[in-house]
Amino acid sequence: MRCTSKPTRHMLFRESTPPSKNLRSFCYNAKTSLASPQCSLEFTQNPRRCIQQFRSGGCRVVCSESAKAAKQIKVEAKAQATFATHISSSRDKLATATATELLQQAAVFHNVRPYLALGAALWVEQHSACKTDTLVDLDGRWQLVFASTSGSTLFWYIPVKEFKDIDVKTRTLSLVSLLGPVTTSFDGSYNTLSKQDMQFSFNALVITVFGRTVVKKPISFAEKVYTYYWLHKGLACARSSGGGIVLLRRLET
Repeated sequence: MRCTSKPTRHMLFRESTPPSKNLRSFCYNAKTSLASPQCSLEFTQNPRRCIQQFRSGGCRVVCSESAKAAKQIKVEAKAQATFATHISSSRDKLATATATELLQQAAVFHNVRPYLALGAALWVEQHSACKTDTLVDLDGRWQLVFASTSGSTLFWYIPVKEFKDIDVKTRTLSLVSLLGPVTTSFDGSYNTLSKQDMQFSFNALVITVFGRTVVKKPISFAEKVYTYYWLHKGLACARSSGGGIVLLRRLET
């Protein structure tokens, strides 16, 4: 699949000047090649900006790999409408407080309707996003609670215990999943693309059963990016390079 200039129903990409060294120019799935050097905005590295360009009508170049991105826009529009009907005032301050309370309930009790939880996360993304360096405050263990990357809302609340261990000093991280006596750990490292953007990849897989290591081998994963746009009292929201929103809760060590 290649990016073309012929309009289709798929996600649109912004026309721009030729890409810089830090912004590679290719399509949504990071494996396609380009027909045009002006397709310089990669959805996988900056989905928020890409979606904003799409909504504002500033896009020109079409990427045929990104039907998933167009679907994500529809999902988020529904979530925003759900949150809008939930709040009783249009004042930003009150709405932000409501969104924060909903995210706290979602993180701890998982009792907020999926579209409403996503709508709250989108509200804080647009109105309360962090402007400072958020990555330095991520040190420790975080539980991944909610992710809108799944096609079904039944799985937006992550059904297994899944944690992300982040070591800011060494810039290493692990994604740990617990399922009964089985513990699966993907280990890797990360780079900071900006004060909020974490680019990471995993290079090792370790599986233990009842505390005994049964698998330990090197692996190769494609790089992903999380944009941590909101931190508040042990909660964090990030936008995945796949376009979805992730809600995390800090765990005490």
